[in-house]
Amino acid sequence: MQCLWLTLADPDPATNGQLIYSKGLIEAARDAGATLRVIGLARRENPRSVSRLLSIDWRLAEEQVQSSWRRLLSPMPIVAHRGNVPNMRRLLDEALAERPWDTIVFDSICSGWAFRAVARYRRQSLRPPSLVYIAHNHEITVARRIAKTSRGLRRAVKAIDCLKVKRLERRLVATADLVTSNTPDDCRRFAADAKGRPIVFLPPGYGGPRCETRTIDDDVPRRGHPGQQPRLAAQACRGGSVSRHRHGDAGTGGHRPAGRG
Repeated sequence: MQCLWLTLADPDPATNGQLIYSKGLIEAARDAGATLRVIGLARRENPRSVSRLLSIDWRLAEEQVQSSWRRLLSPMPIVAHRGNVPNMRRLLDEALAERPWDTIVFDSICSGWAFRAVARYRRQSLRPPSLVYIAHNHEITVARRIAKTSRGLRRAVKAIDCLKVKRLERRLVATADLVTSNTPDDCRRFAADAKGRPIVFLPPGYGGPRCETRTIDDDVPRRGHPGQQPRLAAQACRGGSVSRHRHGDAGTGGHRPAGRG
């Protein structure tokens, strides 16, 4: 499967929740056999522009500073505006012209800047690609909360941005063949506007260290029930320490390190 993956930025190093989620999903798609091209912003922590790494074709562009007035006047919400720059649009146009894609993934609303170009490409394709929208949040809910808690001129700006978020998110949900969300509550919120189409729950995975399997048996220390504490304290006061009472070794206390079987 030829998959074009549109994301906010290079997720490596994965230093926050959004990057961790994106990195895990991109690598899972690769492991499932997809041939991936990933378009996003480059990061100073990992400077690479065009490279194939771990069987993934990364196409990354330098972030370009945009004025606050340009963001305000843009039809794109602020959350999707970082990628709405010429060098990112060039990478997208090149990818769409290069080959027919089986699937195009919008990895969060941050990649919504590409919606119009992808929708046009899909309409003109003899074999239109499937579209996937991977939601990191129910963005309308987030935007409403931000606008509600803002004050003064900022509140007016955030209220306008909330309308932009609403328009873009609903377009993504209405157009995508598959919509996923990473919390049950957000799944229910999306379902309310999905006109009966299912929303797939896609929780974050875990790729960190794992403890070895161990057996919980009588050798593993346990905390006594709160009701046992007075009795154990009384035993200790009568001259026998709790450790000696349980393990018969006053010299070492008879303790076994917690967490080891």
